[in-house]
Amino acid sequence: MRPFCHRIASRYEVGHLNWTQDLNLGARAVVSTAHRPFDGRCCRPSCDWEIFPSLAQLPRTQQKPPNPLRSMHAVVLRSLRPKVAVTAATRALSSSTSPASALKVLIIDGYSPDGRADLEAGGASTAGKLYIDLLAKSAPTGWLHGSSGIPQYGSCWAAQIAVAAAGGYCGGNPRGREMGLARKIALSPEGRAHPMFEGKPSVFDAFTSHNDEITHLPPGGLSLCGNDFTSVQAVAVRHKKGDFWAVQYHPEYDLHELARLTYCRRAKLVGLGFFADMKSADQYVDDLENLHIDPSRYDIAWRLGLDADVMDENIRHCETRNFLKYLALPYKAVVEDSK
Repeated sequence: MRPFCHRIASRYEVGHLNWTQDLNLGARAVVSTAHRPFDGRCCRPSCDWEIFPSLAQLPRTQQKPPNPLRSMHAVVLRSLRPKVAVTAATRALSSSTSPASALKVLIIDGYSPDGRADLEAGGASTAGKLYIDLLAKSAPTGWLHGSSGIPQYGSCWAAQIAVAAAGGYCGGNPRGREMGLARKIALSPEGRAHPMFEGKPSVFDAFTSHNDEITHLPPGGLSLCGNDFTSVQAVAVRHKKGDFWAVQYHPEYDLHELARLTYCRRAKLVGLGFFADMKSADQYVDDLENLHIDPSRYDIAWRLGLDADVMDENIRHCETRNFLKYLALPYKAVVEDSK
């Protein structure tokens, strides 16, 4: 039986984006994210992370002068992967927009066709679309899969893929579903020292929706944070030549997306006891939407117990930005220098 990490339900083509950030170094990238279509009873797979073909061509912006940050990127990569040969990066990128030099991004989404249809019918965005938007705000690179040492990142199902592919285990959470807000996630000592959480509070809330959890870390895996509901809320997995940083929660969500997701699953959530009835579920959805439209509504934020850790995207997106800064861009600099 093929391991579940091969079971990718769909792929999303990314359109042309105009990257203008100062750190516009370009990259070949893949995002793996979102919910997984398996039932949690996973076995220990013997697979390695695969390289997926790129689907979209993203043109680079005009040529940049030599970037002094590239030598810093090389130093960071040396500290993370001491055995990797690294040379300082000083060469400017070509401004060519030919297919051979274009930035290529692949978004991998784990929804089943029926699950995607339900979300779209309720006005919710798929996680693939949300990550396209998040990448556009962060930097011109993303997540790649492969056994060649390419750095990887993802959320929710991706954390479980990373752990299972490297030899760990996942299973159903005996506490059931964690939904809406994962409360009081606390960084572990390893998490406080890890670059993925640079700039993140030591204790924070995060948007979430999942039934399954990581139960056993693989060799080379670190648990970076957790809470009373889910003991492993983020991992750093080193497997063969690759590094995979992943979170169980959903930094790509915002209040609007949580509202639409809740709306799509109201009946299920009422049945699970999250709401007394459909009316109270609808009120919760309305509160989230109204707060999204007007973040100054302190009355709603107070009633729902929401703070800057979920409402401020500068805090919410820390993990993604740090992945780009400390793994993706250093790797890109090394690849460019090796050519």
